[in-house]
Amino acid sequence: VKGNMELNRIYFTSSGVIFAVNFDKLFISNDGGQTFTQKLFSGNILSIKPIEKDLNLIQVNSNFLNKEIWTMKDDGSLISTKVSSITDFTIFHHRKSNKIYAFNTASFVSEDKGQSWILFNPIVTGGRLYQAWELNDGSILAAGVDHYYRSIDNGLTWSIDSSYFSANVRPYNGEHFINNNNETYSCNISCWHGFPVWKYETGTGLWPIR
Repeated sequence: VKGNMELNRIYFTSSGVIFAVNFDKLFISNDGGQTFTQKLFSGNILSIKPIEKDLNLIQVNSNFLNKEIWTMKDDGSLISTKVSSITDFTIFHHRKSNKIYAFNTASFVSEDKGQSWILFNPIVTGGRLYQAWELNDGSILAAGVDHYYRSIDNGLTWSIDSSYFSANVRPYNGEHFINNNNETYSCNISCWHGFPVWKYETGTGLWPIR
C-alpha cells in the first residue's frame, strides 16, 4: 500500500497473513506488510475474525444495507454461505468447543467452522450480546445490555455474572477488554480517543486507571 491512505482496521492471522481494511477495500499481505494485493467488496468491511489458516470470518455491509458474514480464505476468496442481518454482528470463536457465534438480535452458531449456521437465541436481558470473551477456565463471558453473562456449558445457557457488572457502565456504550487474569477493563466511547480507562474490581466497582 503506497501513498497516503486511511486504514480503518488491521488484522493479523496466526498463519502470518495481514489484512488491512479501507472501507470496501481489503488489502492482503503474505510477506509481513512489504507488499499487498487488493480485493474490492460490494460494501464496507465491518470486521474480520481470523480463526485458523485459510479460515476467516468477514463481515460486510453488503450494498450498504445488510450486514453479511462470509467465511474467507487467506487470499480473500469467499468460500461458504452467508448469514445476514440489518444490524451488526459480534463474531466470537470459542476455542474450547470450536464453535463460532454470531451474536445479534437474532443470533447464529456454527459447529462446522462457518460452513453452516443454526439459529441461536441466548436468553438475556435486552435480547442480545454485544461482546464476548473466553476465560481461562473455558467459560464464556459476554456483555449484554445491562449485565455481563457467563456460560459454563459452551454457550447453551447463560446466567448473570455480577462479579463483572457495574451500574456505571452499559456494555454496549464503550469498549471492554478481559486480560489473561480475567480482569475487566472498560472505557467510554473509544479507548483510542483519550477517554478514561476503567478497571473493574469485585465489590468496589469501576476505578479509573488512565
